[in-house]
Amino acid sequence: MTSIHTRREGGFTLLELLLVIGVAALLLIGGIATYRLVSDGNKATEATRLLLTLRQEAATMAQQNGGDYTGITYDTTTDDDNNVFVAAGILRNQQRNPFNGNITIAPNGTNLIDITFENVSRSSCVKLFTAITNPNEIDSVTVNGGTQRLANADPSPLTATNAAVDCSAATNTVLWTLK
Repeated sequence: MTSIHTRREGGFTLLELLLVIGVAALLLIGGIATYRLVSDGNKATEATRLLLTLRQEAATMAQQNGGDYTGITYDTTTDDDNNVFVAAGILRNQQRNPFNGNITIAPNGTNLIDITFENVSRSSCVKLFTAITNPNEIDSVTVNGGTQRLANADPSPLTATNAAVDCSAATNTVLWTLK
């Protein structure tokens, strides 16, 4: 009597291959989501640092000018490295918004100055919205031309809850009016 032995070829079954591809796809999707979250957080931190630097330097320049913000302007829509911040040696070169939007600084009368960041992502908008909340330093924050949140209101509307409401667009324009 002869027995027939079937010999199994080495390799993976279709089910095993699909399982490996599915796990790899899930890891890739999770990695991309994590990267975007970390990247957005880094951009928010950089934008916050830049906002606080610009606020401090504008206040210093105004103080040297008798408290008058007139003439203190900055605009990244032009490649002019001769703006007032670069000319004064405060910034070495033209600064760029980490969100690839524009940054503008312009006097709002003589005692206030507006700093605007464009193209800010939803999650970073909340962080930037609440970056300056001291009523002695800030007059108001406005997002996308909507509700103007006044810092000296009681209770203070410069909260993460209000920021989440105001920063509902995928990309936002945040305007701070500073004292």
